[in-house]
Amino acid sequence: MKTTLLIHRYKLVAFAFLIAILFLVISCKPENAEPESTQSTDEISKSISAYLDAIKRQDVQAAGEYWTEDSRLVGPGMQLDRSQLLEGMRSAFATGIQVNVLRRPTIELFVHGDVAYEMAQAEEVLINTKATSSDTIRNNLFIRWEKGSDGKWRFDRVLLGPQNAK
Repeated sequence: MKTTLLIHRYKLVAFAFLIAILFLVISCKPENAEPESTQSTDEISKSISAYLDAIKRQDVQAAGEYWTEDSRLVGPGMQLDRSQLLEGMRSAFATGIQVNVLRRPTIELFVHGDVAYEMAQAEEVLINTKATSSDTIRNNLFIRWEKGSDGKWRFDRVLLGPQNAK
C-alpha cells in the first residue's frame, strides 16, 4: 500500500514538474526576437498557409509533405501515424468532404534551433458536398515542429484538444 502511494505521489510530482517546465518554455519569449527566430516564425507561417492550401485543393500528396515521416496526430480517442492520417484524408476527400478553415491563429510559438513548439487554435467547417451537410470543428492545438535537412518546417507531433462549442 505504501509503495503504491509513493509511486502515485512520484507520478504526480513528475507530472507537475513537466507541466511547470512546459509553461516556462512556452512563456519564454524574448522581447527582441533574434533574426533566426523571426525567420523561422515566418517560415512556419508559410508552411501553415501552404499546408492549408493543399488541404483546400484536396491534394493529399502535397499535404503529406508537411508531415515528418514519423509524425503523429493524437486526439481524444485517436492516435494516427502519418500513413493513417494521409489515408484518412484520401478517404474523406473521396466521400465528398471539403474542408473550409475559418480560423487558424497561432497563440504562442517558441523556436529553438530546428525544433519549434506552437500553441494554436483551429476552426474549420467540414462540408459533405454529397449530403449537403456540414460540421464545424474547433480544436486547441499543440504542435511540435521539426525543420528538415531541406530547410522545410514540418508537423512532427500534433495534439488536438476540442474546444467547447461557442
